[in-house]
Amino acid sequence: MQKSFNVILGIVFGLALIFALHGRQDTVTGSTSAPTAATASPGRAEVSATPQPLQRRPSQARPANLEDFLRLQDPQAEWTVHRDEAGTVTGFMGGRLPLRGRPEAILSSISSYLIGQSPEFREAETASVEGPLATTRTYRQMASGYEVYGAAARVSVNHGEDAATEVSSDLRKVQQVDTTVAIELREAEARLRDQLARHTVLEVTGTSRPLVFGRTPEDNELAWQFRVVVAKPGRQHREILLSARDGRILLDRSVVRH
Repeated sequence: MQKSFNVILGIVFGLALIFALHGRQDTVTGSTSAPTAATASPGRAEVSATPQPLQRRPSQARPANLEDFLRLQDPQAEWTVHRDEAGTVTGFMGGRLPLRGRPEAILSSISSYLIGQSPEFREAETASVEGPLATTRTYRQMASGYEVYGAAARVSVNHGEDAATEVSSDLRKVQQVDTTVAIELREAEARLRDQLARHTVLEVTGTSRPLVFGRTPEDNELAWQFRVVVAKPGRQHREILLSARDGRILLDRSVVRH
């Protein structure tokens, strides 16, 4: 009798132990859930279970274009910005930027920014001019691997203790370019001389590569650029662009030489 009682007691004790352990497991599992507003302790900050993305401070953001870069150098500087009908910035002129240091270091800094941030610019090899008062460097705008006619950014750094920097640009919005070259440079020069037959041509100099020329963002083609000197009552300098596609004269203007 005593033996049967001990067996029953052991079974009851074992079942009680199993139920106790099962209840403890439920409690541990439930403690990992995020607290709700009703269960949050007063005066204690709640932590969201959803990870939040890191926010970059404004000072960490890299400028998107040359205009933004220059504004960071001098937020108080006054700018004249030129925009087309669509609101796109086509050019701007900036005043004196308080950049300190040697002109070479300032130009190197701006060069690194332009080439790294704006793939459409490259530094023209012969466009760095060092004078007694200032050093000027020109950056040509590129499109489809060719220089865009008349589009560039210029940086001028004054020498001396007040190494002020002046920046100006005349940029073009180029969306499409017809890169057809049906007429090579030598043939283009021959056609040009034929069209100038009624003039006494003293000198013709052409570029080694065609340039991008157009009057709208969607309509651009490649053109050969020529510097021409003709005899008149004196000497007249002219700049002529000849289409590399069909040989038409796209631009003919007089150039004043000082």
